[in-house]
Amino acid sequence: MWVYFNGFVYALSLLTLIILVFRRDKHILLKFALSLLFVFSLQFVLQPLMPGIAKRMIYLIIMSADIIFVFKLFRSIKKIFLNKFLADRLYVLKTALFWMVVIIGISEGAVAVLAESKIIKLYSPLVIMGRGNNEDWREAHITGEKSKVFDPVLFWKPADKYPYNKYGFKGDVFAKKKSGKKRIFFYGDSNTDGQDEVSYAKFVQSMKIDSFEIFNAGVAGWSSYQGLKRFLSEYDEWRPDVVFFSFGWNDCANAMGRQDKEYSPPPKVIINVQRFLLQYKTTLFFLNLIKKDKANSYEYLPRVSKEDYIENINTAYQFCRERGIQFIVLTRPYVYEAKFFETDSTFRRFVPLYNETLRIFAEENNIPLIDVQMEFAGKDSFFSDESHFNRNGYKHLAEIITAYTGELTRESLKFKK
Repeated sequence: MWVYFNGFVYALSLLTLIILVFRRDKHILLKFALSLLFVFSLQFVLQPLMPGIAKRMIYLIIMSADIIFVFKLFRSIKKIFLNKFLADRLYVLKTALFWMVVIIGISEGAVAVLAESKIIKLYSPLVIMGRGNNEDWREAHITGEKSKVFDPVLFWKPADKYPYNKYGFKGDVFAKKKSGKKRIFFYGDSNTDGQDEVSYAKFVQSMKIDSFEIFNAGVAGWSSYQGLKRFLSEYDEWRPDVVFFSFGWNDCANAMGRQDKEYSPPPKVIINVQRFLLQYKTTLFFLNLIKKDKANSYEYLPRVSKEDYIENINTAYQFCRERGIQFIVLTRPYVYEAKFFETDSTFRRFVPLYNETLRIFAEENNIPLIDVQMEFAGKDSFFSDESHFNRNGYKHLAEIITAYTGELTRESLKFKK
């Protein structure tokens, strides 16, 4: 339907242009041309804010402009509603608005074309932070992810929209009141969060649909500090029976001077302004020109120290133990071999150390552990990048977890009665 409507608007605009040319009214013809320039520039201004409806809105505006110019309604409106005093001031405002939209619109269009042609590069913190030490992951997640919202305690959390459900989990929506089925909660970082439609939690649900209610509480970029905060805050509301805890990669990421326990996000109004500006490619272009390597300004400091990492794990474990909840920890997988960490200069060199610290703590305290790193060692085909699974990887981990939960169902004493 919209294809026919767009064709109709083009035809109407052409007809309007022909009428104005034959009337030989250069003043009106210029206004019409400037109006079209303004409207097409407006499309690039609105596109980042309303990607689904911006183009349709523009065509509706163009059609309206065509009708107004054909019947010269703008003259009647001016005579009826405007006096000379108001008209002068509105003219200044209208002129300023016109050129602002045109400049921004043309800039957005030009930057989009140049970026698409790979002539220029755009600032992308969520990509940059994955390659080195030069970006604060927390700031990038707070301002750069449309599927996340600001939270003063958790820093950022899932929005109640796709790919998350209304409760901030991925996967099926379950009632808060328990149905009688055991509830498994997966807390973790981006590898637990998974892709929009693919995660190991979702595969587990498909494999154990009649036995458990599965909640994917993973959030990209989170550390054990944030995972613990969320778990403790929502326990009374959801009452899980089994909790899987998988953190470590972000715990050892560079804190840029402030660890998670000391970190305070910017005020919400500042974050909203940053989120708004980052929707525009022109902003990303200029940020890419002026960005600096922040890591050179700070000595390495992990977001969560090894001691605090274990303390967070222990707090979650003791909380579960007191309530009869089965608690299982997972090591954090990666594709690198041991030789890589001997020469790597980024935070990645500490990931094996956090994994080993977790193994030792789990063994000393008799905490169930699934050594995901060892399970996937040498299986690079299961990874999509350095630390995240692809579909086959998620499925394989789900099979391991499903086998483990099968053992849990036969050891019912581990569940709260």
